[in-house]
Amino acid sequence: MIDITSLTGRKHFVGVRSGGYVNPFECTADEILWSDIAWHCGNLCRWTGASSDFFSVAQHQCLCVLIVDIVYPHMAPLEKHHLKKTVSVHDGGEYLTNDLNRPVKSHPDLEGYCAVCKRVQNLVYEKAGIDHTDTLLMDRAKYIDNVAQITERNRFLVQREPWDNMPDPVEIAINAWPPAMARQFYKQKLHEFGLED
Repeated sequence: MIDITSLTGRKHFVGVRSGGYVNPFECTADEILWSDIAWHCGNLCRWTGASSDFFSVAQHQCLCVLIVDIVYPHMAPLEKHHLKKTVSVHDGGEYLTNDLNRPVKSHPDLEGYCAVCKRVQNLVYEKAGIDHTDTLLMDRAKYIDNVAQITERNRFLVQREPWDNMPDPVEIAINAWPPAMARQFYKQKLHEFGLED
């Protein structure tokens, strides 16, 4: 973490809940705190705030964990545990880079932003002991993320146009958590996977 006494003339850092500063362009996995991820993700609203109710990045990641059981009911227990752990942190890097919707994020002008997002997310995976180069694991995690996204869209957004290359939603009740509840439940979920400061 950056020392506050050395901030004169410095740029490119994010103030985090724990009281320090993190530079997403240069930080290491050791500078990332699970408590900061839980706090920030619990306060970040998905869909750039267009949802009918506040729905956080933290709750989205918790929902992804539940969806693993629905989509892969017969997966081997150890493999399923690893996938659940992966989806529980798959957007954790957004604690430094924020949540920007996919259609905007895919614009060529945002390649640099996306590179920083990927860099921070890979550090989150590293801190969690997850191999982000495991193609099968990452493909399964992305599929779960897509199932969650279409399921959430149907619950929280007014838009209902068909989306290309998206899976079917799952039948699951979603009650939106306010930020304090999202932070608490997400921190508990991280604890279940041994992810604590």
